[in-house]
Parts: sequence; structure tokens; C-alpha cells
Amino acid sequence: MDIKKCKIFVLTTQTENISKTADLTGYTQSAISHMLKSMEKETGIDLFVRDRYGVHPTPVARELLPHINALLNENEKVEQFIYDLHGMEVGTLTIGTFPSIALYVLPDILKDFARSHPSITIDIKEGGSDDLERWTVNNEVDFCLYSQNQNSPLHFYPLTDDPIVAILPPDFPLLQGQTSVPIDVFDRRPFIISQAGIEYDVHRAIQKADITPNIRFSSKDDQTIIAMVERGLGAALLPKLSTTDTPADVQVLPLDPPHKRTLGVGIKNTKNAAPLVKLFIRFILNHFQTDCADPFAQG
Repeated sequence: MDIKKCKIFVLTTQTENISKTADLTGYTQSAISHMLKSMEKETGIDLFVRDRYGVHPTPVARELLPHINALLNENEKVEQFIYDLHGMEVGTLTIGTFPSIALYVLPDILKDFARSHPSITIDIKEGGSDDLERWTVNNEVDFCLYSQNQNSPLHFYPLTDDPIVAILPPDFPLLQGQTSVPIDVFDRRPFIISQAGIEYDVHRAIQKADITPNIRFSSKDDQTIIAMVERGLGAALLPKLSTTDTPADVQVLPLDPPHKRTLGVGIKNTKNAAPLVKLFIRFILNHFQTDCADPFAQG
């Protein structure tokens, strides 16, 4: 199967728009349409439903997608192997991660990595916990950086802890000099929470504390939650990393007792990981100076 057509197929399932796919790849719209129709003819499968709003993957195309991703992943490994034989470091990594990690953690790491490995291209794909695990399992990303969910299908290698903190509106009643917030004060108070499947650690903290906040709003985006807190719509709990650029009139305090999430690398399979995947994961483990064993020592 033509690798170029496979890449166009995967990208179009994401954009659901021929024009956007053309803009991202440098091909003309007619060339994109021709490649997709050619792939449909070769496979004997209707891959997309076309309407005035764009092109939408058919159910069978969505079933085919993880297999095409696996094919592209194996092709990348072959290309990397050939480059290695010639002493070259060339290729592309696709990393899935939380928006907060992409915004506040990865830029410095990528800057350091690029100094030593300037010919490696890195694509970042942002999402919530459920998205990241699904993308990694389906080979849509090479690995992810996230906080592991219970019963995760991925191998997890911890990097660092990130405390869960209280995000309080300007008028939230606090004692003078108070430096932490008992988590039970949120019981039955107006509250804003991350949507299910986006971030599990706050939900676990609430469940562990056995409290029932009065959930007024929910959002997929931490910055949206902070903005709602700033407007006095309720309090919230968020990972500290997400509060890096919190407005001055929003109060951020540690919880009592403390709660945290553990950020780390999630990978589907260490035995068959591509050379560039091994290279970057070892680099990031060294960056955080973790004491975990090399994930690829036996791979």
C-alpha cells in the first residue's frame, strides 16, 4: 500500500477537510482528492462521506485507521534503521500530551533536544487522558506524556510529581495568613471541574476526600476553568502546572492534606519501539533525573 496515500488518509481523517489537508501537505486539493479516491479504489472501501461541510471518515475507515497508523509506524522504523546504517539522525516523532505539559514543560526540553538532534522533527498532539491513551494504543502518537489513569493499557515511567492546588475566586472566605485549604471546605460549595476523561486526578482527590461539591460548570480546558473562577462562578481544583499564568486576583493555595498527580511517559510497547522513540524517552528521563530503570534495557 502506498505510504504517501496512507499519510494523506490519516491526515484527512483528522482535518475532515480536503482544503486543510492540501494546505498542510503542499499538494493541490485535486491531488488530495485523487489520492483518496485511488485508495478507495485499491481497497474497495468507501473511506469518506462527502458533504458541503467536508469529508467524514466512514465507520469502516475508522476501523481501518489504527491498522494504517501501525503500518506508518513500522515504515518509520524501517526508515530510521536505514538512516542509522548511514550514521544519520533523521525522522519524525509524534508526542501526545496534556496542554499544560505542552505549554509549560516541553518547550525547554525540545530546545535542549534540538541542539543535539537538529534533524529530528517533533509533532505535538494535545488532549485529555482518554485521548492520549487511545492515540498511543492506536499508534496515532509514538508515546504520551501524561498522568496515568487507573487500569491504563500503557507502560508508565514516572518523571515528576505535580501537586493538586485550590483555585479560589477573589471573594473566597479565607482566614488571615491562611497558607493552605482543607479540601473538605469545597463540600457543597459552587465548584468548576474538568470534564470526565480529560483529567482524573482531581476527580480522585474529591472521591478520596468523600466530599460532594456543588458542580456548576465543567470544561475541557484548564484556562477556561481559571477564567470562570476569576469571574466568581465557583472554586476549582487543578494541577499546579496549569496555574502557571493565573491572574493575580485568583488565589492559588495548596491543599490540606496534600494531593498530587504523577506525570510520566506512557508507551504501548517498549520492545518494538523505534530508535528515535528510545532516544527521546531516554533524553527526557535524563532531563528529569529519574531513578527508574532504562525502559529499553531488555528491548
